[in-house]
Amino acid sequence: KILKGLCDGSLVLDSKMIVRGSSSCLQRLLSTQNNFEGTDFSSLIDCHDSKKKFDTLVRTSVRSQANDAEAAPPSCLRVSLSDGTQRVPVDVFHAVLPGLFGAEEPHHILALVEDTASREAPLAKHGFPEWHQIPEMNKARRWPFSLPSESAGSSSRSEAASTAHARSNEILEVLQDLAEATFLVDPCSPDVDLLEAHLRFDRRLPTRQPPSMRMLSKINEWDDFQGLLRAYAMSVLQGAPDLPVALRAMQVRIPGAPRKLLKARQVRLSLANRSREFGQPIFLYLHLKNFNKKEAWPSYVTGLQHEALVERPDDDSSEDQEVLPDDA
Repeated sequence: KILKGLCDGSLVLDSKMIVRGSSSCLQRLLSTQNNFEGTDFSSLIDCHDSKKKFDTLVRTSVRSQANDAEAAPPSCLRVSLSDGTQRVPVDVFHAVLPGLFGAEEPHHILALVEDTASREAPLAKHGFPEWHQIPEMNKARRWPFSLPSESAGSSSRSEAASTAHARSNEILEVLQDLAEATFLVDPCSPDVDLLEAHLRFDRRLPTRQPPSMRMLSKINEWDDFQGLLRAYAMSVLQGAPDLPVALRAMQVRIPGAPRKLLKARQVRLSLANRSREFGQPIFLYLHLKNFNKKEAWPSYVTGLQHEALVERPDDDSSEDQEVLPDDA
């Protein structure tokens, strides 16, 4: 339960390392609709050397947990998963599930934590989104939508695996895509303080993934968040009023430290180009404010021996929703 609650996703494997049950976390990580149930997990590991290390990790973990009377912290390994189109670096935590479903051979549970700083850019896709292929578009929705909330914590093992070099590379890649910056400054302050910043990025380089909300979003919330944005855009295309929409509180990753989360208690979605011509793409403004810095926990607990940090539920909190006037 600790592993499943604190990481981006979990898998159950049988004694032969075959995926059993839901594989939704793999679908989210690899951005695919393929069903991985019945798949040999080792076949998804990109490097042959990493496959050998994974086998060693499992054997060592099984022996360790069999010999220790007390539950040992789960073992961890950094690997890259691939479905043939892209590589996704993840930290894999392993623990044994003895006697599951009455089986004589132990099952295994893997908790997966994505390293967004090292994620490769997916194959470039051009053209307008295929709205008709998105299941959410065919369902009736009520405004405002709500985003699912999750508990969050931190893991010392994962923090050690993500080096300062990887974090600096992520910031450098963002700066390489920067095309224009506008700052609002206070010339009367001693250091000419920055009050506001507006950045514009260049997306003309197909070999590198441009800055995106996918990079800032929690992996468990990405599908719902992406569907929410597309549903709003689709409703505008179909003639719905292009009024701003208040969303529930959401958490975003911090660039350069992707396993740190910052919670925005007020979120608003609105149309950016109201005066567009027919056939032009739609752009949206996503406005975040009222950041709860005290609850901007890292995404996993510092040590599994310590009690997990659980975020307060905010479904009933009036602070978490921005109330828009009727004439907004």
